[in-house]
Amino acid sequence: MALGMDTDDLSEEAFGVIRKANDVSHFLKTDLGALSRLYKKEEEYLKGMENFIKDIIADPMSFQDEWMLEEPLEHKKLLQLEKYILEVMNIPLKNRTY
Repeated sequence: MALGMDTDDLSEEAFGVIRKANDVSHFLKTDLGALSRLYKKEEEYLKGMENFIKDIIADPMSFQDEWMLEEPLEHKKLLQLEKYILEVMNIPLKNRTY
C-alpha cells in the first residue's frame, strides 16, 4: 500500500481539525492523525475525517469500546468538530495557510 499524507503536509486549517479533536478525546485525535496515511490529498483526508466523525456520532459506543473509554464522548463536541471540518472543506485550497 502506498503511503499517503503526513500531517506535516496539512494546511493549518486542516491540522486544526486534529487539534480540536483533542477537545473531544485524545484517542480521537490519535485516530484522526493516523487516518492521514490513507489519503494522498488534503480534500480526501478532510472527507475521510468527516465520515469517521459521522460514524462515531452514529455509534459512539463502538468508539468508546474500541478504546475502552470510561467516560462517554460528548455528543455536542462531536457535532462541533464535524461542523469545523465542513467549514475547513469550504475554504478553497488557495486560501488555506501552509
